[in-house]
Amino acid sequence: MAQEIAGKRPRVVIVGAGFGGLACAKQLGGKPVAVTVVDRRNFHLFVPLLYQVATAALSPADIARPVRRILGKYRNIDVVLGEAVGLDAATRTLRLADGATLAYDRLIVATGSPPSCLAQASPPKPAPTITTRGCSCAGPGFGIGWLDRSRISISPA
Repeated sequence: MAQEIAGKRPRVVIVGAGFGGLACAKQLGGKPVAVTVVDRRNFHLFVPLLYQVATAALSPADIARPVRRILGKYRNIDVVLGEAVGLDAATRTLRLADGATLAYDRLIVATGSPPSCLAQASPPKPAPTITTRGCSCAGPGFGIGWLDRSRISISPA
């Protein structure tokens, strides 16, 4: 990289602090590169356990950890709370929703994928979805309420 020749550490920007983004950041942690992780949330959510929060089996704190805490031991990694909205490949800059820009030598896009239900683009109506911490934490036993209502509803099938 051109930055290495000049004696500066190469700048790596990682968009997304999900499983892929965090794995990349951890691999680069402690290496001679300057890493910036950008995510619109300040926490990493372990989505496979959201249903357990919805049914009150786990606390939300059990499945969500601050990104800065996860990556805090690496001195070469910065975490930026923001949403990437554009990039200029010619100038190697990433534009954030608040107007800020981040320069990079290498860009890693690890934004994940949209949730799906039974390989469908969206779940059948009126099936509830649990795809965010907010919908799983709507109240203690929120998911249990769904189960109770499903037992007494009449299905046309």
